[in-house]
Amino acid sequence: MYAIASITLRTRETYERLRLETERLSRQVARLHLASAQVYLECLKKAKMQIVLFLRHNPGISNFATAMTAPRPSHKQFGYFPTCATWVANFAISQWKDLRAGIGVSIDFAVSRELMEASGNR
Repeated sequence: MYAIASITLRTRETYERLRLETERLSRQVARLHLASAQVYLECLKKAKMQIVLFLRHNPGISNFATAMTAPRPSHKQFGYFPTCATWVANFAISQWKDLRAGIGVSIDFAVSRELMEASGNR
């Protein structure tokens, strides 16, 4: 898995708390902090592996996800992306450099409460 985040303390701490199998963040990008959806797209186009964790915070991530998927998921909080929301999407591309808006297929979207209930932690 390829993990991308901004250089902010908040995103680094979030990544560490996930306890993923990757040893470290693959890329930390200063310009992702408070960036636009276009900057997110440019950054993802440079990903080096098939599966990418794109760890971001609002306000930008909700705009980015909305632009990347069509149709939009029916979850009522998708456009808002509350804290710890998780979106899983598939893009029918063979290389990240081919990524463009509107081609994402949403696989799942959940907010923190739903994730905790699914894992048995309440």
